[in-house]
Amino acid sequence: MQVSPTAKLLLDLYLDCRILADEHLTMKALITTKIRWNREHQDNFHIAVEELIEKGYLTKGDTGLVLTVDGYNFLHKDQAGTTGIKKTVRSGRSKNLIERRVGLQ
Repeated sequence: MQVSPTAKLLLDLYLDCRILADEHLTMKALITTKIRWNREHQDNFHIAVEELIEKGYLTKGDTGLVLTVDGYNFLHKDQAGTTGIKKTVRSGRSKNLIERRVGLQ
């Protein structure tokens, strides 16, 4: 399934931060990253979010957007030997670690 360039840019943030399925990025981290994008992608940010939610790649969480199992599999589909995951949950991940990866600290 294809996604728009802005949606791909948004998903790539999850890949760059090594976010697993059922983990999230805070809205603060997403918005802070968005302001570094070119104007076209900034304008299409909310459209891309809705697109990814409709496709089932992201869901809305309490403090941000959660990467779903389908979203994780979409991001990792090109890796050799990867057949996808059923569910991966990693506990104890520090919000500060994720924020450092996107330059908030």
